[in-house]
Amino acid sequence: MDNNPAAEIAGEIVSQIRVLTELHDYLQQILIDDVSHEGKSRKNGLVVAGLLENYYTAAETVMFRIAQAFGNSIDGERWHADLLYRLNIEVDGIRPRLLTDDSYSDLDELRRFRHFKRYYYRIEYDWDTLDFLIRKLHRLHPRFVHELETFREFTQEIEHG
Repeated sequence: MDNNPAAEIAGEIVSQIRVLTELHDYLQQILIDDVSHEGKSRKNGLVVAGLLENYYTAAETVMFRIAQAFGNSIDGERWHADLLYRLNIEVDGIRPRLLTDDSYSDLDELRRFRHFKRYYYRIEYDWDTLDFLIRKLHRLHPRFVHELETFREFTQEIEHG
């Protein structure tokens, strides 16, 4: 981010909003086309779990880039949880908080699921858990997109002085 870090972050936010929306919309389509017709099968559970994992990974990617751009050093064993915490607080004189408390909570649920999915390989997922996470994601998505857009506006204010 040599030339214009604010513009670069703004561009990354726009790009990741597209990815997040595509993942959210595809999940919705899978629920309508496949789960509603075929039921809560093992195959559909694997697809849904993968989309939930990918959504969080895309969210974490944009959050990590924001943290890097604004001088938040994120390291250590618990950096995934630390990233969420740091973006849930305002850094006075540097940047506003990115996340509301509700988004922080919903993203943290998805983060924990992603961790579970990556380290405890499963071929069968509990649909009660998946349904819970789907509800969280449906509530989270429009709010998180709004929060990202608001942060993008902040970066544009920096860019234009």
